[in-house]
Amino acid sequence: MDRGIAHLMDPETASLRSTERDIRRAQAEQVRQLLAYVGRFEDRHAADEGSAHLTTNLRPPGAPEAAAEARRAAVLYAAQALQASERYVGELLTAASQAQQHLPHTWDSFCQGTISVPQMVRIARSSLALISSQNVILLDQHGSAYAAEHTPGQLTAWLRRFVAAREPEASARRSQAAVGERRVSVTHVEDGVSLLTALLPTVTAEQIRRRLSAVARSPQQEIPHDPSVIPEPAVASEPAVASEPAVVPEPSATAPGLPTSREAGDTRTLDQRTADLFSAWLLTGRGVQERAADVSVGLLVPLETLSGDAESPALSRDRSFNVPAPVVRALLTHPSTHTTWYELGVQSTQALASRALDPGAPDSDALDPHALNLGPQAPGPQDPDVLSVRHRGRFVPKILREAIRFRDGTCRAPGCQVPAENCDIDHQRPWRDPGGHTEASNLWALCRRHHRLKTAGYLPVPTALRTAA
Repeated sequence: MDRGIAHLMDPETASLRSTERDIRRAQAEQVRQLLAYVGRFEDRHAADEGSAHLTTNLRPPGAPEAAAEARRAAVLYAAQALQASERYVGELLTAASQAQQHLPHTWDSFCQGTISVPQMVRIARSSLALISSQNVILLDQHGSAYAAEHTPGQLTAWLRRFVAAREPEASARRSQAAVGERRVSVTHVEDGVSLLTALLPTVTAEQIRRRLSAVARSPQQEIPHDPSVIPEPAVASEPAVASEPAVVPEPSATAPGLPTSREAGDTRTLDQRTADLFSAWLLTGRGVQERAADVSVGLLVPLETLSGDAESPALSRDRSFNVPAPVVRALLTHPSTHTTWYELGVQSTQALASRALDPGAPDSDALDPHALNLGPQAPGPQDPDVLSVRHRGRFVPKILREAIRFRDGTCRAPGCQVPAENCDIDHQRPWRDPGGHTEASNLWALCRRHHRLKTAGYLPVPTALRTAA
């Protein structure tokens, strides 16, 4: 059963759909004109270069290669015409050339307005990462079909899964090379703020994100204020005297006296608390006094990967990233890693690769029977058939919540990519209605926004459920 919603059709949106298709076709025509222009430019200058060689000496050593310089010049002129950056035009040209020459299904869908420019570019980029020509053919066929029914963000996650599943060894090598580029950088932007960027291994970054979020969300957790932030002045009960200058407190004096926990009246947003917590950790060299928080990272892992018999990558619980097999095995043998195992089904261990070839399969399906949490929990008892158990009462037991989150990955509303771990576990049929059981077949992950829309009647449950007994 598809636990997502395939389409939300409102007749009033027909004109929007038609206009979007027209816009995409116009953009495809513009891209075709770009390819034709650059081709003519290169041909013309290649002819000029050939004529020049008849009357001049050979190009001196170290001089720029003529064809490459002609292409760069064409990109420059095209960028001026499109009022875009040379980098953007160059990347668009590379992707369009790849699609036109090697991805016939993708190129046809693009020209027909079925898929957008970003979707075409993402498919083309992914195809360039593949070694096998057969895999390129499969990506073209299935990727274009998937793109026609999903958002660019969903397509990006699907492409990552496809490439990693079809060529796991090559994907692991690229991952290892990318990890070698890890770094921290600071970019100063306007209005007195800067962007601190850290390029880290994915699992490490995910653990940091989850730890920051879990601690910052706690109502009891005390998080110091950033001393560089001057709080908004309180609204005075009496109008201020215009002749008196405003008093701006020193940054070092802003932290004392301000509430540091939600319970104490802290009014900072979650993002602000997270940023201040991050700064406190880095500046002091030690963590604040933290309360217990769940900071586990959920992965779906093929059994053959664990045994070393295959190199299929693990997949994150929300399907947003892959973890190479060598990294998974290294994490599992590290003394600081604690795992909790769940068995979510009895699918073949080849499901990870086969699901990547099936754009029609719901993203919510578990890609492999073995799921684990990497985190501070101690291993607990396992239920090998947790998704088939019916529970009494309305509230969903913890082990079933975890199973639903692994199964669904993200919010099941169309196009929504809020991780299931941040979603409500909702009864599709209300608990008090006939058939509204607390069991996996009647539960799905919905973010709070879409949960409210479903409760208000604007988000219907899947047809398969409505027609069930």
